[in-house]
Amino acid sequence: IGYHVFPAGAIALVVSRLIGCRAGFQVTSGPLELEGGGWHAENRLLTALGAPSEVVERSVHRMIQEFELIVVRGNRAERYVRATGYGGHLACITGSVDLPQELTSLERRPIDIVFVGRLTEYKRPDRLIEVLGMLKGLRPDFSAVIIGDGPDASLLKDRAEKLGIDSNIRWLGKSDSVQSMLEKSKIFILTSRWEGVSIAMLEAMANGCVPVVPDIGDLSDFVRTGETGFILPEDELEEFANSINNLLSDRSLWQILSDAAYAEVENRAGKKAVSSLWQIAISSVLKPKSGNGS
Repeated sequence: IGYHVFPAGAIALVVSRLIGCRAGFQVTSGPLELEGGGWHAENRLLTALGAPSEVVERSVHRMIQEFELIVVRGNRAERYVRATGYGGHLACITGSVDLPQELTSLERRPIDIVFVGRLTEYKRPDRLIEVLGMLKGLRPDFSAVIIGDGPDASLLKDRAEKLGIDSNIRWLGKSDSVQSMLEKSKIFILTSRWEGVSIAMLEAMANGCVPVVPDIGDLSDFVRTGETGFILPEDELEEFANSINNLLSDRSLWQILSDAAYAEVENRAGKKAVSSLWQIAISSVLKPKSGNGS
């Protein structure tokens, strides 16, 4: 099985044909990994295209028809793959996350907002800073932790200082304390341009953080507004700020959504659940082909 279409997926397909076994491919990043030939995915080889390529996209679509199994992480990705004409085994399986034995109570969560991700254009951390700037007018004493590093870090810190929110933010950079920060945080935020199903988001939900995220990729498979968190139009930054403020102002609402977020991940992304789905997917591909007993 290959993770990412190129080069790993292509290599898995070639090797499978050489040694006579079946091949699988996991679409880890959702449709953006295939659209336009994958030119805007986080893949150095494909981003070298610099622009969408219909020729490369058609080649990729033809190639994926050859896999005996394709695994996607969400429903939108599943629909996209089927729309390419793929008729083989297709399974929708997200990544698995560890579940804590006990959730931290609200009183023991001093951090209001946590972000985990690379500080790069793909994650649109500039939007995050703008949201926090809006939140400052609603809740001057909010606290936020930003975990991750990247090429945009210095620009983001400068913008935070101009907005007067530098004292509200702790910049941890690359850190080994992600788990500890999630346990101590109330809300997990994403402002990305593209996502499949964010593992960082699932890990946060598993630790009782309420997600406030954009309606992109397959995040809506796990986040439903008013049930397990808030999923919002990606450009409506004021809605992000208002939703965060509402959660921080309403303890009962936060608790209901926190419990529901944990239950959602436990039922669908816990290791036991994900392992079972993988067993079903692989077994379906390994069934003997009719007529030749192979």
